[in-house]
Amino acid sequence: MKNPSPIVQLFTFPLFWLGIVIIGAFTAFYLWWFPFSVFFAGLLGLADLAALVLLFVLLIQSDQFKSYYHSLPQDRQLRELKAHLEKCPEPFKSLAFSTLDIGAKMKAEFKDEASIYEIDQLYYNVSRLSKNHVKLYKRSLQFGTGEQKMAMKKIIDKQIETIRSTKESIEALSGNLTLLEASSEAGVDDSGAFLEQMKYVNKGMEEVIEEV
Repeated sequence: MKNPSPIVQLFTFPLFWLGIVIIGAFTAFYLWWFPFSVFFAGLLGLADLAALVLLFVLLIQSDQFKSYYHSLPQDRQLRELKAHLEKCPEPFKSLAFSTLDIGAKMKAEFKDEASIYEIDQLYYNVSRLSKNHVKLYKRSLQFGTGEQKMAMKKIIDKQIETIRSTKESIEALSGNLTLLEASSEAGVDDSGAFLEQMKYVNKGMEEVIEEV
């Protein structure tokens, strides 16, 4: 789904409406304080228009709005993923939600582009694995001989074990975030170790995903 244009999304940005309130407050003050005249109303209208244009330009070029705008597709995808996980049977569902929660914690700690990419890749792999899991789980309930059902159950169990091991791996990695942060403050770059472990976790998930 294509992200709406910046102009459209500006109307959902809180700072935009704060600016509108401020402009409206100044306009109300001038209308109350100064005697009304057509000339004065025209000047006030032009001033409000100029203020609105300036507000648009400043906000669209601001780092706060750029960060807000570019986060919208990821937020939407995350909502869609969580909605899909609700359809997953247990224990896969609970393990997947826990994995996403830990991923969010790591994303708050690591801001570099490479780390964010690996965490986003984790979300993507959880999405793919969960879709495979639901599809295979439903198929195992409706179709197949006894032997085929057993074969599908083995894959289903492996998917559950994969999401469980993924959750436990990043949980252990998340537990080391304080140590990584302390090393960073001490001038020791441990981001490489984090990336290597995340790549290993993602590779393990991808191998299981490809089996279906």
